[in-house]
Amino acid sequence: MAFKDCHNLKYWTVLLVCAMMFNLPNYLVYTVWFFMGAMCVNILNRLFNRVSYNFPVFHTENNLIGVLNTKSVTDDLHNSFQKSEGWMLTYPLESQNYSPALHSLNNIQVVLVRINSQQLKVSYIHSKHKIPKKKVCDEKQINFNTKDDKMFTQHEQFDLRGAKIEIVPVGLCRKRMWRKKYPISISFASSYLNHFGSNNFDGSTMKGEPQNGRKLYLFARTDREKDDWYRRLIYASNFTVTAVPIQLQLNSNQDPKILEFVNFMRKQCPNLKYRSSNQSTPTQHSSTTMPSVLNVFMARFVYDYFKSPSWKNNVRSRVRKKLMSIRKPMVVESIKLIEMDLETSIPKLIGVSEPWIDSEGVWANVETEYIGNISISIEIKLTSAQSFKTKNPNLSPMFDSDAEDSGDESESELMEYADSFAKSSVGKWIVENIATTPIQFTMEIRHVSGVIAVNFPPVPSDRVWIGFRSPPVIEMEVKPKYGDWTLDYGFLIGFIKRKILLELQHAIVYPNMIDLILEMKEITKLN
Repeated sequence: MAFKDCHNLKYWTVLLVCAMMFNLPNYLVYTVWFFMGAMCVNILNRLFNRVSYNFPVFHTENNLIGVLNTKSVTDDLHNSFQKSEGWMLTYPLESQNYSPALHSLNNIQVVLVRINSQQLKVSYIHSKHKIPKKKVCDEKQINFNTKDDKMFTQHEQFDLRGAKIEIVPVGLCRKRMWRKKYPISISFASSYLNHFGSNNFDGSTMKGEPQNGRKLYLFARTDREKDDWYRRLIYASNFTVTAVPIQLQLNSNQDPKILEFVNFMRKQCPNLKYRSSNQSTPTQHSSTTMPSVLNVFMARFVYDYFKSPSWKNNVRSRVRKKLMSIRKPMVVESIKLIEMDLETSIPKLIGVSEPWIDSEGVWANVETEYIGNISISIEIKLTSAQSFKTKNPNLSPMFDSDAEDSGDESESELMEYADSFAKSSVGKWIVENIATTPIQFTMEIRHVSGVIAVNFPPVPSDRVWIGFRSPPVIEMEVKPKYGDWTLDYGFLIGFIKRKILLELQHAIVYPNMIDLILEMKEITKLN
């Protein structure tokens, strides 16, 4: 039937052309236009009804409360901010002093941080307990008992009422606001410093010596967690006690925002699900959308970018800046981008889950797949043994939004090992014999597939967070070259692949996520 309509459409097209050429009356031209539009709508409707969308079968998990209920949602959100706990990093008790130029991951330690209403408790663990300073996707559950003296050596408790919560260093550019390498600073109000509790959250005794104007610096283990911890601390510092001692409410300048947001989402999305804070994170849900339509619009949107030389040059420039900002051992003089081919393939959406909302904002899972051939070639030039010298630590371009920032200091031990090896006689001999010839690496990414989590944090926020739910499937080829020689050694290529995939897993797999700034949104401060 659709083909018959297409056949009739040709006659209407001829009539329309004749009407425009022979200057027929306007009402006849409009009549032809009307029938042509109706015919096109009919054809498209028949074609789309004939298409069967084979979406992936997502297993629905029974951990969603159901449609939004204003009271239950706001109560649960308040409770999640009133009482929370997790692992963070901070300086030792005797050296709470932060300097961006001197900061190193080796100078901070993992602590247990708990917020209970207006109270903040920091528990320092024993050095024999090795808790990773970076959180990864396959991290095992860490069981602890706060009364265990063998695990915790010291406890500190603070009153957050009137405390000043801010991201330091002050003036940090917008795109680096949630980088975990920059801490959250807490300046406690002097009027409440004498209210250090004599009891901790578990009922055991604890002593504290308040100091006027004291500061505490807390580092998050992931970028996304920093956003959450900052929000919790802001809410805790704005708590006010009601007439009933047990009940605590948010300050009036915060409570209406949550209530207004929940009511808005309930009105616009009646079927939006809510997940309680004490339930596990859902992974995938049944898909009800049409990703093929989104793929068409996305392809049309990016087509102009692929044809734009300025956009390609901008991407290459950002990659070059990022390579230049990478921390290098003294044996490496420079890392340069030689060639970059972005091809013209784009990721395709296979399925989109039903969205849900929880204390961390609005979530959705998107299954995506990329098939193409992105090629990146870089050149590594080594430093001659005679020019070895200790590099002065440069201040990170934290205030420049156009410059690329280096990563955190997690690779300090590896850098120290590489530098010590380069200074040895064996290292100097090796470097001296290969420094004159550059080393090249060509990486080709041919296939990527996985489920991406998309998260809009609670209001107010100008970000959207994305990251893979689990390690994605990545097919890639690595071709190392030394001068004109192709180093086709299986163990070497396998080692490089594993290191690249591991670094990607630590950067873009949940709980590690990437934040994207929504430029059209007006920034509203939490406090």
